[in-house]
Amino acid sequence: MQALSNQRSLFGDIGSKVGSVGARFPFMNTMINTIHRKKNKDNIILAVVVSCCTLFLLVYWVSKH
Repeated sequence: MQALSNQRSLFGDIGSKVGSVGARFPFMNTMINTIHRKKNKDNIILAVVVSCCTLFLLVYWVSKH
């Protein structure tokens, strides 16, 4: 349990350090924002693909019965 607590504080420290670097160097902040937008876009695309596959699987399953 202590290891998880230490890991959480470590990741919190890393997040604050990345934020301070972004504040000092605007181009870094822009790059970090671009990475976050691309990550969000990729997550949305993945969710749509999984939803479509699930929908097609359900339609197929219903049509077989």
